[in-house]
Amino acid sequence: MTFSHRPAHKPPPRVAFTLVELMAVLVLTGLVAVSVGYSLRPSLAAAGQVSAIQQLRAIDRTIREQCVKSGSARDLWMTGLGHLELRVSETEESKVLETRLPILRVLTSKSESTGEAIGLRYRPDGSSPSFALEIGTPSIASRFLLFLGGSGQALELDNKAAVDELLAVLRTHN
Repeated sequence: MTFSHRPAHKPPPRVAFTLVELMAVLVLTGLVAVSVGYSLRPSLAAAGQVSAIQQLRAIDRTIREQCVKSGSARDLWMTGLGHLELRVSETEESKVLETRLPILRVLTSKSESTGEAIGLRYRPDGSSPSFALEIGTPSIASRFLLFLGGSGQALELDNKAAVDELLAVLRTHN
């Protein structure tokens, strides 16, 4: 006599994941995503700052070229909230440049703006007053972009004291 040990009932083959397994995978995926996002945040903010500096240089260069080409002055109104408005002086038509640039402050040799509008006049020869823009976000240190009015050069500085010193020197020479 032989006995076979065959079970009377065979369990069905496993076809899907259980709810607990799916929840564990979702939680782990979320943790990885949060840690990666948190570690990339400063890099993304720094890249945004570099992009803003490049855009501001291009805007300044374009306005200077338009002044020389047309032989007319232009007014650029800025606030510390990243709002730029370009006005053509003779026709009084204005063009708002919708930007999301992280401009915190606008500094000139005469004043400093932290929200109120400040106007700069680009002359027909393309020159302008010297001014500095503080560019930054809460997650990274501010940088300053100093535009030298007569030459059109733009310098990047990390130190507000250096910007104030340069603007004071420019003030005495103007």
